Amino acid sequence: MAKRWFVVAFVSLLLFFIVSLSTAADESDFKAKIDSFTNKARAYDLRVKSLVELVEGDAEQVFPILENVLKDNSEKPALRYLVAEKLRGIDNEKATQVFREILNDRKLDVFARRTAITQLVSTNAPDTKERMRDVLTDKTEDPAMRQYALGIYSSWNERGKIEKLRQFVQSKDENLGIRMDALFLLQESEDFDFLRSELHRFLGDKREAEELRKGSMLIAQKMGDKDLLPTMTRVAQDREESFGMRQSAISMLGEMGNESTASILEAMLRNEPDQKMIQTIRSAVASIKKQGKNRIN
Repeated sequence: MAKRWFVVAFVSLLLFFIVSLSTAADESDFKAKIDSFTNKARAYDLRVKSLVELVEGDAEQVFPILENVLKDNSEKPALRYLVAEKLRGIDNEKATQVFREILNDRKLDVFARRTAITQLVSTNAPDTKERMRDVLTDKTEDPAMRQYALGIYSSWNERGKIEKLRQFVQSKDENLGIRMDALFLLQESEDFDFLRSELHRFLGDKREAEELRKGSMLIAQKMGDKDLLPTMTRVAQDREESFGMRQSAISMLGEMGNESTASILEAMLRNEPDQKMIQTIRSAVASIKKQGKNRIN
């Protein structure tokens, strides 16, 4: 009896020892994969391989590690975005909550917060549209975040969207990036009647931001709005305008102008002292004449 008890005890102890060794080996292997994944000095593809192996293993245990990588602005953007995708695969509901927290945390970098927006939008998470409107209309938000939110907002079939974009364009108190983006979004939406009046106003108003005025000329070109040519010509001739503004106007005249425009530009050469501007004018004239020949041919 004692001998049988001894054998049973020995076998149990041996099994415990084997299981312990196996558990220790698993833990050691898991730690090695974690170290491989979190080691920023390792090659990107090796880190991705370790990431895949980790997710295929104990995904729940690796979730907080991936969350930290997503929030780390010293990590590679491609890896951070991949991590966000993996978080959704592990636990979509839990990941959605993490993305909401990241979006609300202004201490985190723009990439983390923009990635959170992308994930929330792609999963149609509840309240996402409302949150986008909050980000878009909050002037204390990071401008890059607001512009990103504007791009997403413009893709939705929202009632009153065009009117909202118009308001952004017309508001001089608004961030310049938002105004520029809204202007180009209206052009994509083919809101041409509104744009024609605004483009004339922007280009003729020296108090407006130069980037906005240059953008107006670019949109006029895309729209084929030749009614803006006289205003462009005045800008090109006005020595009180900045060099960059005049140069942009002259270049645009070269793209959109006709023979009459070419004559005006050639007349400008007689009194233009700046050699770079002279070269810009000559290039514009040559462009107009080339287009004329192409039309004849």
